[in-house]
Amino acid sequence: MLACFKICLFFPAFHAFPGLLSFIGLRKGLVIRVLYLTGFLSAGSLAAIDRNPADSNRSDSSQTEDTLVFLYMDSKDFAYRENGRIKGPMAAYLRHISAKAGIPIRWASSYMPQTLLFSKRPNYCAYAVLKTPDREGKILFSAPVGRAQQFVIVGKKNNPQLERYQNFADLLTNKQLKTIAISSTSYGPYIDPLIKKTVPFQPLTPKRLFLMTEQGKIDYFITNLNTAIIRIKDNKQNQILSIYKHYKDLEKTGIYFHIGCTRTTNPKLIEKLNTYILRQPFDYRPSEFAK
Repeated sequence: MLACFKICLFFPAFHAFPGLLSFIGLRKGLVIRVLYLTGFLSAGSLAAIDRNPADSNRSDSSQTEDTLVFLYMDSKDFAYRENGRIKGPMAAYLRHISAKAGIPIRWASSYMPQTLLFSKRPNYCAYAVLKTPDREGKILFSAPVGRAQQFVIVGKKNNPQLERYQNFADLLTNKQLKTIAISSTSYGPYIDPLIKKTVPFQPLTPKRLFLMTEQGKIDYFITNLNTAIIRIKDNKQNQILSIYKHYKDLEKTGIYFHIGCTRTTNPKLIEKLNTYILRQPFDYRPSEFAK
């Protein structure tokens, strides 16, 4: 179990969590981390299907072998719950292609959606999953659905230590600056090897990273540009945090992301999705995939 927790992405602070975790939430983040790291939190306890979502693309309140469950972490740059409905660009896109493919879908909120992809739950999927050597053979991937955005550094405003370096690789050599990476996240084939042995990984949400930086507990962290823009605005941190995007080695990622599903997912469902993924353009998708 611990092995699967150490492997994993993105992203990208959750409301409405069932049972005991709903009561604890992130208000007892230390408790959650201790349970997580000791293996007492099983994959099954990290997500629960939304039983009554106001969603047009659903069959009934239970999952069937032909139903896909999309895991999401509440974030306006991907998917979020509002007035009983899952909204956001990712939700709209997944709802659209699933309806075209004739596949009923459910939504499940999770603190660590991509960690659950290593569980044995059939037909559980997450969006914006990077394909890495560690994941191939352990996760089923759809056709590419988008190009990963530029990665940037988030830190406090006017930090000369963050401004002086021109490359992220050089920034990492400054051991006086504290940083953390999210343990459920892959940052792609260039960044992952750089941070694997030099940056501590912790099971944190993106929202927690922004707060820790504001509080001075860490000096900076790496994330994608869109997440940085939206979260700094939503958190009202514009006067405190800055986006440092001058690092030359982070400017072009050339990385594509996919829908990733558990190995026990019915492959025919992914084949159906692929038919419409390759036909339907998406904001983040490169034109060569929009056939």
